[in-house]
Amino acid sequence: MNPIHKYRVFSLNYLFLVIIVFNIEGCFTDPVTRAVNQIDRGISAIKEESSDWQRIVLETLDDLPKEVSSTITEDVNFLLTNTVAVTGIELKCNADFLASRAITSLIVLQAKILNKKMNYPGPAFCLVNPSIIDLNSDQEKWDKIIVSGYDFNRKDINGNYIQVILEDKEGKSFFLPEERIGRTTHYQLSLALAGMASEIYDNRVVKIKFQWAGSNEGAPEIVINPWTSKQELVRSLEIGSMDFTPPIQCCGDGDFDTGDSDPTDTRLESQIEVSPTLIRGRVSMWAREVSEDHTFVNGWSDWRILYEAPKGFVIISVSPNSASTYKTNITQKGEIPFRLPAGESIDRYLVRLDRKGDEAGSYTSVTAIWNKINVIITQQKPTFSAKDNN
Repeated sequence: MNPIHKYRVFSLNYLFLVIIVFNIEGCFTDPVTRAVNQIDRGISAIKEESSDWQRIVLETLDDLPKEVSSTITEDVNFLLTNTVAVTGIELKCNADFLASRAITSLIVLQAKILNKKMNYPGPAFCLVNPSIIDLNSDQEKWDKIIVSGYDFNRKDINGNYIQVILEDKEGKSFFLPEERIGRTTHYQLSLALAGMASEIYDNRVVKIKFQWAGSNEGAPEIVINPWTSKQELVRSLEIGSMDFTPPIQCCGDGDFDTGDSDPTDTRLESQIEVSPTLIRGRVSMWAREVSEDHTFVNGWSDWRILYEAPKGFVIISVSPNSASTYKTNITQKGEIPFRLPAGESIDRYLVRLDRKGDEAGSYTSVTAIWNKINVIITQQKPTFSAKDNN
């Protein structure tokens, strides 16, 4: 036989064989096998070109045999909605993650076609912003948390979406109320924490966790930096002056008669009392004629608040805070200043002892002018705490 003729016969036979094989696979292979092979090709294609995963998934689903795709319509629609229709605007996952997620979804779909038991994976998380809550910072910085991920619209076996848990340092937890969870899309959650600083602090919450199907495996955690006490120095605090008129005592006629040869012994004193939240002061005056009828006044003023710590703060130290005492003999009329040494609580005393007529119990008095003080206070509890700050 002519060699050329032989070649033509061979070529025709080969072409016929190819057509037969094609017809066998295209027309006689069962739809399930064709669907499984189609998905296998899609998985391989995504592995080779992960950045083009959306197109590949779409083509894979579109080319599934109609006989098969009609029986898994819900699963195909879920993949189209949750996988292919990702916008990229709200979702903050990288391309490799999305490609891997698409492969997993196709594998699950393939198992369903083969009537094997295999569930779709639970929701996946990509980004939490902010990922840390600092109770020492302005609450507006963390009063809203945005969580990006995947399949947030999938319910667990109990019919629950993703749940958010607040956990204290002992491991006890409670759920964030549903009204504070915004389920924006299947790839975004928003947590509204405005006004919850008090609850987080008072319940000693240290973490915010996410739970699905009773587990938080693979889910992110939002760490809460605890509130820490702040210490402040209140420098050069002005506390002003204090006036006091001592009452007349048992002796004398009420008239101080001063002179070089007739002095009046005088003692002036002030005290500071410091409590956790208050600084109080008082002043006294003692004066008695040395001769004549010994007119005599003596007494302490009431305590007066010189400084009150802000709510939630306690006083650690006060300087100066010592008692200031000054003794002298007065031999002149009118107002007389007496300046004290540096470092005393009192800068100076202004004494009024003698004038024309009776003075005891009326004119006779003292004004204590306080030095500026430095106060160190420390924050005991945050101002947002619902519990007693004192």
